[in-house]
Amino acid sequence: LCVHMRKHNWFAEQGMQEPKLMELIDLVALGTVADVVPLDENNRILVHQGLQRIRAGKARPGIQALIEVAKRDARRLVASDFGFA
Repeated sequence: LCVHMRKHNWFAEQGMQEPKLMELIDLVALGTVADVVPLDENNRILVHQGLQRIRAGKARPGIQALIEVAKRDARRLVASDFGFA
């Protein structure tokens, strides 16, 4: 969708900056696992990329707070840490 909008100059016409979708990948990873979405090939890649961003200390403050409250080490976080037991 973003590529299509860029191709048709939609962002410039709206006076908007194109969103940096990779900055949302931590939320995508959390939502995918927590909502028990099947981890097909594409979803697995998204979760992996999100975990890498979180482990690198680049998660948004809300996710960092959840990790702290759960007493987890963000550098060692795995997908199952997002799930409900």
